[in-house]
Amino acid sequence: MGFDANVELAEKSGIHINDNRHIKVDNYQRTNKHNVFAVGDCSQTIGFITGRNDNIMLASLAAAEARVLGHNLFKIRIKRNFPGTLSVFVTEINKTVYASAGAREDEAEQALRSTLLRLYRRHPPVQSQHQVN
Repeated sequence: MGFDANVELAEKSGIHINDNRHIKVDNYQRTNKHNVFAVGDCSQTIGFITGRNDNIMLASLAAAEARVLGHNLFKIRIKRNFPGTLSVFVTEINKTVYASAGAREDEAEQALRSTLLRLYRRHPPVQSQHQVN
């Protein structure tokens, strides 16, 4: 359920597409092609909780990306410097309200395991040279 970004033209033009079928961009909204940028539903987003490429299509996110791009087009160098997007939505259907925030439990647990493993590899426990009796 939902929408897929239409990246066919970008892909045919040689612009890099990620595994989720979104246009890869850097923190300045630049693609791998000189003077080609992407914002909104077609550009990749990073999930705040998972730290991975996510499919987050929100108007507020598109507006923030567009502001970053607009500044950079006019040589006011700013970059998208937030660590990720928290997907939040609320809608009402037939007088019933549905809401969601964050990530699915299994995705959050996997992200936590990956983070802990990276931290452990970076800072392994120190083995004591002395034996305690």
